[in-house]
This record gives sequence, structure tokens and C-alpha cells, in this order.
Amino acid sequence: MQAVILAHSEPSELSQLTISSCCGLLPFHNGTLLSNLIDRFLESDVCEIIIVHQDAHTSVLEQFINDHRPEWPKHMEISLCAVPASCPVLDCFQRLRSRIHSEYIFLTETTVAVTDLNLRRLFLTLIRNRAELVAVFSSLSTTESKVLKSIPRELVLLQNHSDALLGYFSAAEIKKHSTVPRSLIQAGSDVLIRSDLREVGFYLFTRSCMDILTRSRDDTGSRKKTMAQFISNFPSNNSRLTNPIVTGSGIGDPFENASGEMDNFYMTTEQSFGAFIYEHRDEKVCIKLDDPFLFAEAVRMAFQKSTIQKKGNYIADSFEPDPTVVIRSSFVCSGCKIEPGVEIINSLLLPGVTVRQKCSLQGCILGENVTVEEGCKLKNCAAATGQRVPAETILEAEMLGFTDPELEGGQT
Repeated sequence: MQAVILAHSEPSELSQLTISSCCGLLPFHNGTLLSNLIDRFLESDVCEIIIVHQDAHTSVLEQFINDHRPEWPKHMEISLCAVPASCPVLDCFQRLRSRIHSEYIFLTETTVAVTDLNLRRLFLTLIRNRAELVAVFSSLSTTESKVLKSIPRELVLLQNHSDALLGYFSAAEIKKHSTVPRSLIQAGSDVLIRSDLREVGFYLFTRSCMDILTRSRDDTGSRKKTMAQFISNFPSNNSRLTNPIVTGSGIGDPFENASGEMDNFYMTTEQSFGAFIYEHRDEKVCIKLDDPFLFAEAVRMAFQKSTIQKKGNYIADSFEPDPTVVIRSSFVCSGCKIEPGVEIINSLLLPGVTVRQKCSLQGCILGENVTVEEGCKLKNCAAATGQRVPAETILEAEMLGFTDPELEGGQT
């Protein structure tokens, strides 16, 4: 099997938290967002990965691969494919066609934060349902997180008593649709509408599905769609087989065998049955990140049971705070400097942050190499990489130094 990680078109605010502007290199779960995704694939013996990225990130990603190469199996193959940042997903597929040889392809993005996702279950969902595409959805635990409570709801339309996907409306699309499309409730369709699930941005699909999507790039209305917009284009056939017949190379689970044997596992049926969902029910993190505060929440959740906890905090081993520094429920990366008399509560400090004496940070996210001068009081603020916050600044709920890519020199 092969995997494709899309890293070329990333949320602007997230990319501005790091000097490299590459979201995949942001810290997450004892590594980075990118290394975490690669680990998930390695756990299931998916060892051929293509990273689609911007030209500007080639050198940092090559360095990332070289640094991690000793940790990976010798048969691990990771290659890069540079594309423009604005390249639609269908154009990416077109560029990758000559490099895709597996019958089954995993697809995700570097901004997907996921732990404990069992890829075998996605594969079995696809095989048992004779599906062309399986999309991961996850319910968000909002009992302990104000951030997750604030995320707009999405609507997922399923065939009742089934994981067959009949329709999906993102939060933005819900405003445009107030009723279920008539085509979904005709001919006795039994529809279950759920608002407790959120599309994650992690997919498994067949080679034929990828070919169908690639050919649709000739349609101007489809060319710029995202994968989340495409998943409703493969409605599942209502006449599902109760016991689909699946044959293979004489193996029970292709993931338990060498990567070269996986492609021998196939379906005998000539008819496919569209898109299905896999509901990720594990209690840890499974979410697509699109802003700094959601990223900080994902980091906090991923490290809740980490062995590196120090009094409820997540502090780099190289950092030893002054006894007068108060740090509670916070994440402090390597290279940070915190002077005496500072209070840090429920905040995330990325590498190289400097906080001068007598400052108070609550619910803040500070990008790499940010400097907060003496006597500042910040609450629920985020600062882009390299920003300097003047002394005695008092702010709440502000985005500091972030630029809007669509407005030259503008700030959000």
C-alpha cells in the first residue's frame, strides 16, 4: 500500500507559528505533526509515502527525512513531490499518477492530528463494504474542552444501520442547506442524520477511485474542490450485500505481511458501492487543525497521559524554570527562556520563546522566537513567529503579527 501526505496548502495562521512556515514540523505527540503521521503508517506497515509540498519547503523536508532516516526501517521509502501552494488536489493526483502503483492509497494532510488510528480497520471497512472510498470521521469530546465546544457542527447523512455515506455538509455548507436533498429520501431511503461527527481529513480509497477523481479535473466546477467536498460524490448503493465475498492471497490480514504482499489482497466483485465512513472512537486525538488555538488544544490532549509530565505541565527536558515561575497546564518547548516572576497558565510556548519578568500569560499560543517584554498581561492571545510584544502590554483575545495572504501587508 501507498500513502500520500498533502503538505503544500496549509492554513496560513498555523504556518505562521513556525520559522520554516511548514506546518508539518510543528511539535506534536513526542515529535512533529508530520512524524506522527508517518508513525501511524509505519505501525501498519505502510512504508511507501509520498509527501506533496511547496517548492519553498523542499530543503527543510529533505533535512527532516535525513534526520529521521536512522529511526525508520531500511525498506521505508519516502519521496517528495513539489507543487505550487495553490495546486488543487485533483492536479496533485494528476502529477502523482505515474508514481502510484498500489491498488489502495491512503491520503491525509500534515494538519491532521491523530493518535491511535488503526489503519487495518479502514482497510477492512473498505473491503467488507466493497467501497471505493473510506473517510475517517470522529466525534469530539466536548466535556472538558471549551475549544472543542466552539467548533461549528457538521452534518453527516448515513444509511440507517450502516456506515454508508449518503451526504456530508461541512459547517460552511450547512448555512446553504436547510433540508435534506430530496434525492436522498426518495425510493424508501432510510437516512440517519448525525451532527456529532466531524470529518477528519484522513482517507483510504481504491486506485479506480483516484482515477475517477483525476479525470473529473476536466470539469471546471470540480477542479478546485477539496477532498472533503468530493466524499459526497460517491453515494453508496442502497443494495449492499450482507456478506460480501472477498478473496485474497490466502492471508487473513494483509497488514501482517510484508509490504510487497499487500497488493495481492483484492476484491472479486466488479461492482463498487461508493463511500463509507470509519468512525474513530478512540479516546485520544483525531482532528483536522485549522487555527492556532485548535492546534494548542490538540497538543494538550495528546500529551495528557504522557510520561514527561511535570506537575501537570509538558516541559522540555532542557528547560528548568526559576523557582518563582508559576507554570500550570502548559506546554513549554526547548530553547525557551522564562525570567523570574512569570505566570504561565494553559498556554503553549513553541521553541525559542522568551518571556521577560513579571509577565502573565493565560490561554496563549506563542510562535517560535516570540519575545514578550517585561510586565505584559496576555489572555487568549496568539503571536506569530518572531513577534515582539512591547513592555506593559495588556491584551485579550488578539492575534498578534499574523498576516492575511490575500491582503498585502494586512493583519488579521
